[in-house]
Amino acid sequence: MPRELGPKVKETIGYHFNPKKKVFLVSIEMKSDPRALASITSILSSSGITALGGFTSMNPVSQIGVWGFFAESEKDVRASQLKKLIDSSPYVTGSSVVEGTEEGLVVDTIHFPLKLNSGETMILARKEVFSDMFKRLGEIFGTGGETIVFEEGEATGESDGRRLIEVFGKDLAQQSIPELSNLYLTLGWGRPELVRFNAIPFSATIRLYDSFECAGQKSTKPHSYFIRGHMTGLINTIFQKKVNCTETKCAALGDSFCEFVLTEK
Repeated sequence: MPRELGPKVKETIGYHFNPKKKVFLVSIEMKSDPRALASITSILSSSGITALGGFTSMNPVSQIGVWGFFAESEKDVRASQLKKLIDSSPYVTGSSVVEGTEEGLVVDTIHFPLKLNSGETMILARKEVFSDMFKRLGEIFGTGGETIVFEEGEATGESDGRRLIEVFGKDLAQQSIPELSNLYLTLGWGRPELVRFNAIPFSATIRLYDSFECAGQKSTKPHSYFIRGHMTGLINTIFQKKVNCTETKCAALGDSFCEFVLTEK
C-alpha cells in the first residue's frame, strides 16, 4: 500500500541543463477536460519525449489550462516537430516550444509574470538574498538596521492583512488564522506550527521551522526582525488591535525553531 507522503519540495521551473540530451521548454494551452493530460502525455511518450519538472494552472473563467514544463529527447527532434506533435491532440488550443542550446541549456522565457493562484503578482529569489540583505542592514546600521527590517516586515504584514480581509472578509479572516498561518509555508518563508491561539483577548504562540530569515544564520540575540514585524502588522490589521510580538526562541541562536509569542496590548 502506498505510504503517506511527508513534506515534499515544490519546484519552480527556472532553467534546465543536460548536455547529453536535446532539451526543450514547452508551454501548452489545453481544454478543461479530464482526458487532456492523458492525451498529451501519450503523444509525448510515444515520440520518445520525456516531460520533466513543470507546473499546471487553470483559468476558472475561460476554462483553459496551462501546462508548462521542461522536456528531453535522445532523438534529434526540432522544436517545430515537437510543436506539431503536441498540436495534434484534440485538447490542445495552443502551444509554444523553445529548443535549448547545443550545450543542453534552456531557460524559461515563456511564463511571466509569476502569480499566486489568488492573483497576486510575485517575484522569486533565493532565500539567502533576503537573509543576507537583512543581515547586512544590521551590520551597517546596528539596532537602526534591525528597526528598519522590522518596519519593513510590519508594513508587509499590514498590506497582506488588508488583502486577506478583501478576499475573505474580516470575520472569516479572523476565524481562519489557524489555516491562514500556513501561508508562511506556501510562500517559502518557513514551516509554521500554531501552538496556541485565542481570539479574545488575542494571544498566540507560533513556531516557525526552517525560517528563511534565520536558518543558517548565527546571532547572539533573536534574529527574526522581518517575520516578527510581519506577524505584528498582519494581526494588528486583521483584528484591528495592537499586539506585542516577542521572539522567545530562534534558530540563529541554535534552537530548532523560531518561536513567537503574540499578546494583545
